[in-house]
Amino acid sequence: MDTLIESQINSLSCHGLATLYHEFLDEHLVRSGTAENLTGLSEFLVIRYFTFLLKDNPIYRLDVNQTIKGKEGKNKPDIVIYKRDDMFAIISIKGSKSVSQAVLKQDLSRIDNIRPEGVKSMLISMSSNHSKTPFNRYDHKLLYLKDNSSTLKGEIDGFFSFN
Repeated sequence: MDTLIESQINSLSCHGLATLYHEFLDEHLVRSGTAENLTGLSEFLVIRYFTFLLKDNPIYRLDVNQTIKGKEGKNKPDIVIYKRDDMFAIISIKGSKSVSQAVLKQDLSRIDNIRPEGVKSMLISMSSNHSKTPFNRYDHKLLYLKDNSSTLKGEIDGFFSFN
């Protein structure tokens, strides 16, 4: 998977990454008879993508599953990206076939709890966006991968500015 992701870092479509995820799950189901207890694949794929995307830019570093103290307790986002020593971005990843409005609202609330002023966040979902959602803001983007023909790099660069 690393070879595929790294070799297509600039051209991999959002749908292409979602397809890789869904085909792996489908194949696992065929081979093992269950997809139960298979968690973390969506996070793994997105973390690897960001790892390769930022590998030649030493001012950025990824922290994965870091517990961060917020205004109201602690939260553990999937990815925190730091620019030098300052938090730059918060990434949340959802692998389920659909993401409910309640889950989106709860996820954004967790992010807002730990978000310093000026830090952008993104929720990346392996599913499709079948309805309009009020959760896109100037500082938060919902990125649905399935059925999205845009490049993943283009979607990420269009929201975050890694320079």
